[in-house]
Amino acid sequence: MTTQRQSPVAKFTGFPAAGIAYGLVVALALGFGCGLVHAPFLAVVVLGLIVAGGSLWAERDALTLGPNGQRRTNIRLQLAAAYVFMAIVAIGLVSLGYFLRTAMRH
Repeated sequence: MTTQRQSPVAKFTGFPAAGIAYGLVVALALGFGCGLVHAPFLAVVVLGLIVAGGSLWAERDALTLGPNGQRRTNIRLQLAAAYVFMAIVAIGLVSLGYFLRTAMRH
């Protein structure tokens, strides 16, 4: 019996919600970077919104496919709610990274 070997990329992206998980890690790292350069809070918010959009874009296939494999219809409101939730979480994580960098400095 032979098993197929996964590519290194498939190992890191082959689990459910990989795009969202990596997006949250990126949000924390970007917040840390914002703390390094003393970025204004507007930059923190904009980066959080960008990370939220990128996370949902990375999971677009999983979000728009139904259990039977066909495209879901009329999910715009659900996607908008998911984006708002991800934006809140991503902005919070960027802010947390910013705070951690600032706290480490003092």
